[in-house]
Amino acid sequence: MWGGGFAGLNFIKSLKNEQVDIILIDKNNYHVFRPLIYQVATAGLEPGAISESLRGMCHKQKNVHIREAEAKEVLIDKYKLVTSAGTVDYDYLVLA
Repeated sequence: MWGGGFAGLNFIKSLKNEQVDIILIDKNNYHVFRPLIYQVATAGLEPGAISESLRGMCHKQKNVHIREAEAKEVLIDKYKLVTSAGTVDYDYLVLA
């Protein structure tokens, strides 16, 4: 479980062929690439180049499940992550 930034998405991709269940938890369902100011000022980017759906980015990877929620608390001794959508049990927790 982790966020949908560059680090989280690259980690997910590295586990593509592993027999693990991945739950990606992010409070938004999109990955944002922050453009440089000149790219915005010159309209050098299409809107689709700035943000993309996490579900769309991970849809081919069958071991990924996406939950739109905000992490609230980590109960380390109980292996639980408390989110705005409920509590999730985990074996390994990666925060990225």
